[in-house]
Amino acid sequence: MRSGGTERPRPSRLRPKSAAGARLPFRREGPPRADQAVTFPGVPGDTATPTRTPVRSRRRYALREHRSGASAVTWDPLIHELRQGLPTLLAIYAFGSRATGEAGPESDLDMAVLVEGRVAPLALWELAGALAERASCTVDLLDLRAATTVMQYQVIITGTQLWAKDHQAALFETMVLSEKTALGEARAPLLELIQRDGRIHER
Repeated sequence: MRSGGTERPRPSRLRPKSAAGARLPFRREGPPRADQAVTFPGVPGDTATPTRTPVRSRRRYALREHRSGASAVTWDPLIHELRQGLPTLLAIYAFGSRATGEAGPESDLDMAVLVEGRVAPLALWELAGALAERASCTVDLLDLRAATTVMQYQVIITGTQLWAKDHQAALFETMVLSEKTALGEARAPLLELIQRDGRIHER
């Protein structure tokens, strides 16, 4: 009771009533229980968007395992498939629009493998088919050692290394960069001639 003799009203413990007089259920606020699904706008409740930094990646950005959109790629099953199918595998690379998250609905998935020696064309084709089933899109699989120096350079510079066995991949990358530099120096006089005269072949 207050000093003036009036009693302070106690808060009601009853649930509030609706306009019709029915009791309304309590609304409990707080974190969801462990058995409740947590959803975010535009993202299914049973999926996540993990960020994973590729092994020994030359470029220091992370690949995102997108769960929505045309560029959705989950890399781990593809890496597992390649490691099982290529016993002499040294490294795996992803490049192109799906690796950067800029793919359209009809975009292919571009991947490259580095092995000891070369991969037989038939084995490469069969592996590309197995990867396509896992990725749910067409897969272009490249034998990096069999590619041209320019193509090797593009994969190494613009792509991302997903997996590497050991230091041999780094040695190969260094060799490619050196060869690309030598190629650029050898082509410099020709490029200068083309730029000056506007033609490739002399008359």
